[in-house]
Amino acid sequence: MSAACWSLPLDSIAEILTSSRDDSEALQILVRHRRTIEGQLADLTKAARQLDQIIARERDAREFLDSQELRVVEKKVEALLIAGWRWKGRYDQTGEAFRRLFRHVGSAARGGGFNLYYDEEFREEADIETCVPVRRGRKIEGDGIQVRQLPGGEFLSLIYTGPYSEISAGYARLAEFQQARGIELGLPSREIYLKGPGMIFPGNPKKYVTEIQVPLK
Repeated sequence: MSAACWSLPLDSIAEILTSSRDDSEALQILVRHRRTIEGQLADLTKAARQLDQIIARERDAREFLDSQELRVVEKKVEALLIAGWRWKGRYDQTGEAFRRLFRHVGSAARGGGFNLYYDEEFREEADIETCVPVRRGRKIEGDGIQVRQLPGGEFLSLIYTGPYSEISAGYARLAEFQQARGIELGLPSREIYLKGPGMIFPGNPKKYVTEIQVPLK
């Protein structure tokens, strides 16, 4: 009843009752308003639940960030010969991208895989290049995979330990470092997977180790 009065004040209800031709018409009007209020309450309840989920994620990310010693350093990265496959999709499709790349490259690989991210911010459909260092002199191009020299340069670097779902904490720390020092950063950023899921067993996500590298302009 309080919800109905919130949407339809008592004086408005009285006006409906006095202006209606009969009790049946007044009842129909009030029932329609009751249904409208129920719809509004359902929408508000859904919005509140979504906000609760967002708030919980942000709190978890902040607590995780505060619990880690996420140290940012500036480092020089050397140029690297890579095989890369550039694609667009969800971040959780990275595992399949690596399986495709390593199947194609085979024994020409000479190191662990990493991703290049060409977007400035999070996107549902991300622009990603999945890469692996390769040996010189091997003919491995094809099926959308290209071999090229990945430029080196000066980078901000941070070692993040934990599940990929919370890696935004690492990027938040990098952003704080950048803003505090007035540094201008470029693209693509890199995620180098130092320790992650195996080909068969996923392992413990809390022990995954990823180096985030972002180039300085």
